[in-house]
Amino acid sequence: SAATHATKAGGRVLINTSPEPVSNWTASIAEDLAVIGGLWTALNHPTAFFGLLLLSIALMIWLLPKIWRGVVTVFRWLGGLFGLSSKREDTPQQSESVPPSASTRESTLDSLERLTRLRDNGTLTEEEFQAQKQRLLE
Repeated sequence: SAATHATKAGGRVLINTSPEPVSNWTASIAEDLAVIGGLWTALNHPTAFFGLLLLSIALMIWLLPKIWRGVVTVFRWLGGLFGLSSKREDTPQQSESVPPSASTRESTLDSLERLTRLRDNGTLTEEEFQAQKQRLLE
């Protein structure tokens, strides 16, 4: 139920960013029709309902990371608009003549693994991943 709520609420956040009212009305009517149709199907054709339920769960699993990225983008934009987003200060780069220590290499490797996990689960886009990776490797 939490995944269903996150999908619906996240979709609403993205829909509400559009300036025109038609998408909001369409989403509300589609939700109402889906509930009525789902109840009718569950009562009259339970096997078909179960198949549609599995299909909708698969769709939700596919959509949720994309919706999450969109919601994050909306909130980043709003944070930037109101001056609330924190910008990281660039850390001074190591001198090229000094070789990195073993702990620095392990820290960089751990950071790269963390970035890869974030990209794989959909939190980071490929562009964000590449930018963060380049920053780590410099």
